[in-house]
Amino acid sequence: MFPPSPNSLMEMSLQIGDPRNARLFFHELGFLTSRIFRDDDEDMHFLFYDADIVAKLVDDISTIMLDFTYNVCPVVPNANLQLRTVMCVYRGHAIPVLWFIISRKTTNAYRKMCSLIRELFATSNILMIVTDFELPLRVALRETFGATVYLI
Repeated sequence: MFPPSPNSLMEMSLQIGDPRNARLFFHELGFLTSRIFRDDDEDMHFLFYDADIVAKLVDDISTIMLDFTYNVCPVVPNANLQLRTVMCVYRGHAIPVLWFIISRKTTNAYRKMCSLIRELFATSNILMIVTDFELPLRVALRETFGATVYLI
């Protein structure tokens, strides 16, 4: 049984944290960690990832790819949610490892998202990031990862 559709981002955050919904985050080989975070504008966003998979891949990552979609996000009144998938190129294959649900397309939202990516990939030697051309995102990536990372 799935929880009802949330009426707000706050309600969605409560549903994610509710132990009765924990089964939604388990998969055949593990589980997804969820983090609810706010950016400097106090907008709420969500991160999901399998910490064991990230830990196994993190030291061998030099390229990450980021892509957005709106088609598979929860429908929440007065929220234009987008799903950001972060994929790592590992041994020649793109593997999705992080999923962000972002509630605003602002530089501050992207800064916070990028800082979390940086935190989770702290031991990676990221040399290239492939993403859409969106100025607020590129500003946040450049601020977070520096001028030596190639943005495509």
